[in-house]
Amino acid sequence: MKAKRILAALITTVMLFVMLPTTAFAVNGIAVTVENAEVVEGTPSVAVKINVTENPGVSFLNFSVGYDSNAMTLKAVDVGSVFAANEIIPGNLADNPYVVNASTYTADKTGTGMLVTLNFDVSADCASGEYNITLTKGTLGGANNLDEQDVELVLTNGSVTITEKPKEDMQGLTFTDDTVTYDGTAKALEVAGTLPQGAEVAYTSADFDEDGKAIDAGTYNIKATVTASGYNKWEKEAVLTIEPKEVTVTGLVAANKTYDGTTAATISGGELSGKVEGDDLGVVEYPTAGTFASKDAGNNIAVTFADIVLDGEDKANYTLIQPTLSANIEKVAITVTGKKYAIKAGAELPDLAEAYEITSGALVGEDTFSGSVTTDADKDAEGTYKITQGTLTLDANYDLTFVDGEIVVSLKTPQNITVSEAPAK
Repeated sequence: MKAKRILAALITTVMLFVMLPTTAFAVNGIAVTVENAEVVEGTPSVAVKINVTENPGVSFLNFSVGYDSNAMTLKAVDVGSVFAANEIIPGNLADNPYVVNASTYTADKTGTGMLVTLNFDVSADCASGEYNITLTKGTLGGANNLDEQDVELVLTNGSVTITEKPKEDMQGLTFTDDTVTYDGTAKALEVAGTLPQGAEVAYTSADFDEDGKAIDAGTYNIKATVTASGYNKWEKEAVLTIEPKEVTVTGLVAANKTYDGTTAATISGGELSGKVEGDDLGVVEYPTAGTFASKDAGNNIAVTFADIVLDGEDKANYTLIQPTLSANIEKVAITVTGKKYAIKAGAELPDLAEAYEITSGALVGEDTFSGSVTTDADKDAEGTYKITQGTLTLDANYDLTFVDGEIVVSLKTPQNITVSEAPAK
């Protein structure tokens, strides 16, 4: 009877050697073999199969299972529905002993073996890699224990290989350049689109220390990185441009003046407008003098001045729009009056170049009249004749008013009588 068991064991050994090349067997013994298993990262559980081959004709055998408890947890042991429930007895899970009841393992099952399945839960954060499953000969004693028989127990270890789950590319995400204007608040670029569940977004930049945000005017190169379980990492760079805020000067006025032959202008007032409250732009100095674009009289003549300059620690966040000024140069009012003459008929007419005088206003600098006055007087005919403006003019910087003079031609010699102050009565 014992010889038959040995022969059956040898046959089974040959069959298993073909089927399970990692298993070693003794000539007279029983083999317990762990098959290698593979699971994709993120899968919640994995089944590890143990083949128990050949019935040694004893009541039971026992062994312990070793594994990486940080990577997985042993939850259940299954021997299949063809065996009675008591044919595998889980021991204390803390010590991991498992007992296989061999007493009912009859000859008609020889060659197929007893298939024991260990069900593990894989940790959610378990990294890819190979995790060994080891079998250790047990210490459970007893009269019918396999360990006490003249039969060798051959244990062959296996492993669970956890491979990385194929990851998907994230779809529909964008990260684009943007230009904004400084306003004293933090600005940022954000990834747009629907993020995968549990995704984490990180923004980094060599241009600033804050987490994807900038306040001051400038150009910022920002990198967005999106990570999510089951997806390939998504990365893209974009540029955030914060343009300086425009500030203006209000209330700055150039004064009108009367033509004086110069381009000098007088400026007054000035107030800064558009600054963010709390920012430091220093003490702004406003101009008090400027220059007309022309010295000649006219309306809305442009007035230039030295640039107004911002100061203070926040000046780089602003662009000052220089105000534009203009003012009028008004004409000089000049009144010219023709002189009055009395001559005897036949005498020479007065020199018309001297027949007028300025009676109101004054010429500026070296400005002079052009042209001359005229008269229709006849020196040989008695009568009163006018001295009129004729061609006498001034340039466009003057508003000339001419009052006519006169020449009286008489047959008698005119007498110029000077009346002294009348005596007291």
